[in-house]
Amino acid sequence: MKSNDLQKQQLLNEMRDKDYSFIKYISLVGQLGLVMISSILVWFLLARYLTGVLGISDIWQVAGIILGVFTGMLGSYKLLKKIVTTSE
Repeated sequence: MKSNDLQKQQLLNEMRDKDYSFIKYISLVGQLGLVMISSILVWFLLARYLTGVLGISDIWQVAGIILGVFTGMLGSYKLLKKIVTTSE
C-alpha cells in the first residue's frame, strides 16, 4: 500500500514539473476567436434587425459586419493587453 502511494506521489511530482504553457496559448486563441466571432455576430444581427424594422438598404448589414470586425479587434487588443500586463 505504501509503495502505491509513493508511486502516485512521484507521478504527481512529474506532472507538476512538466511545462503546460501550450494549453494557455490554445485557450488564448480560443478566447480571441470567441471575442471576434461574437462581436461580428452581434453587430450583424443588430444591423439585420434594423434593416428589417426600418426598411433601409441592405448595405447596413455590411456596415454591421465591418463595425463588428473593428469592435472585435478592439476587444482582442484589450484581452491581449490584459494578459501581457498580468504575465509580466
